[in-house]
Amino acid sequence: MVRLRVGIVGGGFAAGHHVKGWRANKAKVVAVSDIAVERARVFAESHGIPRYFSSLEEMLKDVELDVVSICTPPQTHREVAVKVAQANANMFVEKPLATSYSDAAEILNVARSKGVKVGVVSNYLYTPVSIKARRLVREGVIGPVCRVDIAVYAPREVVLARSGGWLESLPGHVFGEVLPHAIYILQDIIGKLDVVSVDFSRLSEGGWTLYDELYAVLRGERGVGRLTISYNARRFDIYVYVEGEKGSLIYNPVGKIISRLSTSWRWASNLLSLKPYLELGFDHIFNRAPRDPFAENIGDFIRLLERRDDDHLDMLLNQVRVYEEILREYR
Repeated sequence: MVRLRVGIVGGGFAAGHHVKGWRANKAKVVAVSDIAVERARVFAESHGIPRYFSSLEEMLKDVELDVVSICTPPQTHREVAVKVAQANANMFVEKPLATSYSDAAEILNVARSKGVKVGVVSNYLYTPVSIKARRLVREGVIGPVCRVDIAVYAPREVVLARSGGWLESLPGHVFGEVLPHAIYILQDIIGKLDVVSVDFSRLSEGGWTLYDELYAVLRGERGVGRLTISYNARRFDIYVYVEGEKGSLIYNPVGKIISRLSTSWRWASNLLSLKPYLELGFDHIFNRAPRDPFAENIGDFIRLLERRDDDHLDMLLNQVRVYEEILREYR
């Protein structure tokens, strides 16, 4: 099998995860570009990447690439992704794909016309706990899904700071950064989403954001969903509650908690609620659980490169439409 040649755009924090994930899948990371050439140089040297550039155009012209990982801020994704597609390179994009539906549609239209593939980071679907929970839902362990609640907790220090840096230019400020995680998790369980209602509020005093709490109700193809994002926590965390006709699942995609609850009132039925958690523990002991969600995510994208279908593109557009509709209410 020929090893993929990968270029990285943007030498910030996320790019390091991409490099590690590509290498775990036996790909060659051969170049990095960043508009701050010193950052590109430092990133290349620290990650053992042979070439660095101060512009995407130079990298695309001088290096033959199979895939480009786009790790620039979301508001730049349309411009960067279109250039990558026009250079006939596949792309793996940091979430969200774009900050508006029109930008996302343009990216995908150009990609289709050039015959290149588009993937978007959804790393919290690939943690050991998420993989276990998704399998239990698919196997019907809790029966048909009725509803899903997702709660995302983020540190209050982010909104209480004097400024938000690059987050200030995002739609919805801080919410524009974490909302994509909640959307793709919810969509994975109940399918394409429609926004029913959105509300923002503020509990803390001071800080640079308009709000620090988000509540949204959505309708999916296979159930209803509710998401909450709170910037009044001590640390980042996510909890997902999936209610089915035969029982429920509670899991923590960024941690190690997973529990299955029966609909029965009998307490004995729920003594085994931690069985999936114990099974996951054995998976870790016997090295059966994935160690790097980014590597798993990228591995799934590599398998996508080998297929002819583009069925996932409608789901990517749906994610951006929901993202835009929710954050439109941030005012």
